[in-house]
Amino acid sequence: MTFLKKNDNLNANDWENQLVYNINKEDPRAHFHYFESEKYAQINDPNKSKYFISLNGEWKFNFSKNFDERPIDFYKDDFNDSDWQIINVPGHWELQGWSKPIYLNEEYPFPVDPPKIPHLKNEVGSYRRSFHRPVFWRDRDVFIRFSSVSSAFYLWVNGQRVGYSQGSKTPAEFNISRYIKNGQNNVSVEVYKFSDGSYLEGQDTWRLSGIERDVYVYSVPKTRVVDFHIQSSLDSVFENGEFKLKIDLHSSVLNNGKHVISAKLIDKGRRTVLDSTVKIKIDKNQTILFNKDIKYVYKWTAEEPNLYDLEVTLSDPFGKTLQSFTQQVGFRTIEVNNGILEINGKPITIRGVNRHEWDPVTGRAVNKESMIKDIKIMKQNNINAVRSSHYPNQEVWYELCNEYGLYVINEANIEAHGMIYHINGYEQLTNDSTWSRQWIDRGRRMYERDKNQPSIIIWSMGNEAGDGQNFKNLYKWLKNKDNSRPVVYEPASKKNHSDIAFPMYVDVSYLLDYVRDDPSKPLILCEYAHA
Repeated sequence: MTFLKKNDNLNANDWENQLVYNINKEDPRAHFHYFESEKYAQINDPNKSKYFISLNGEWKFNFSKNFDERPIDFYKDDFNDSDWQIINVPGHWELQGWSKPIYLNEEYPFPVDPPKIPHLKNEVGSYRRSFHRPVFWRDRDVFIRFSSVSSAFYLWVNGQRVGYSQGSKTPAEFNISRYIKNGQNNVSVEVYKFSDGSYLEGQDTWRLSGIERDVYVYSVPKTRVVDFHIQSSLDSVFENGEFKLKIDLHSSVLNNGKHVISAKLIDKGRRTVLDSTVKIKIDKNQTILFNKDIKYVYKWTAEEPNLYDLEVTLSDPFGKTLQSFTQQVGFRTIEVNNGILEINGKPITIRGVNRHEWDPVTGRAVNKESMIKDIKIMKQNNINAVRSSHYPNQEVWYELCNEYGLYVINEANIEAHGMIYHINGYEQLTNDSTWSRQWIDRGRRMYERDKNQPSIIIWSMGNEAGDGQNFKNLYKWLKNKDNSRPVVYEPASKKNHSDIAFPMYVDVSYLLDYVRDDPSKPLILCEYAHA
């Protein structure tokens, strides 16, 4: 079922065209920071790297009540922003003196006519700041990463348009190597309060706008690790670990000699259980694999969150370290057997909560200290699981759940609750093939960023968006990428594209129907009380 005709939307603005959601954005990758030495990688504080520049802090800011009033040429290098005000990043403009926050449960905060957005009600925030590029970055590639911007934005560097992004809860990363220069560089960002992506971000929460997570610039060598994927499961008797590591390499220069890539896996007693090295001539794109069976492994559960440290280092043919990074590793196996969800061969009972990212002062710009407080409250109240309702959370949240021990249901940023009240209902989006790529993009960017986090035991495709072919497509994509974790979605609880019955707000008699209909599925209430 397709509601958009072939050429209906070709002349629309990017931010009200469901076919346009990324322009010049990098492909998603696992979250990790690059370091110039093993020493700094082990510390794992990117601010200590000479190849990292945080752009958090004060930006020049202009607020426009609508699209037509925005400053058109603000991105030009000679633009005079002396009368602009200051906004803190990360942050929301509604909580810093501009406009008002909106709270809605089910409805959208604008007239519903997807993918159109009312121009006169679409606020625009214009941001400007600069950074200094060191001379020693000259022969390296440079990227800028926006960890979350709500809801859509354009990016310029030194007056040149770089790209566009939608999807507000996963990173937008751009290669800016050809746009920057030595010395001072100007960054300009135009943020739209609403976009066609807002039709998929209709969660029951405060609707806020702006650059709401970290922004930073970093440089990498021309020959580098671009992504990696860990599989760390248990054998059939749940005693020994089966460790697999896939590393994707890229080079944009001709390499005559062989690079060296090493992988070390260190247990909680600081004992090295894997120490392997590969020499390889890197030509454009290469993939290498490390495999190791580890006897009597320390297992990861929420009750005993045993972690290993993976250290990966890439060196050039002369022995100079080009990159080094670390990643937490947890050995666990997730299975559904005869209607029971099992971790490491043992049935578990989910005692969970749904958690919105929220701070009473800064909104969704939540710091690490606040996250730790949340986790401690959960642990003190015998909670062992948390659902990232209803979008991927900050990256550090998953690292803390790995460390403290919480089972995580990681949820894609898809909710279209407001469609239920309008013509064609949910099906106007869920069965419209012109929206399918946005569905896949949101699930893909969640998966690729968080695929290596051991605390994540279930992928969720979203929340309260009806059901249809686009969810079936996303389920198929996720299962093809990762068959080691169940995939769930509440409206599909009795259908084939949810591995677990995942209902909300139902009474006991109704719950029994789920068990009778398909006893092979576990039953977990994804929501049952709300405040």
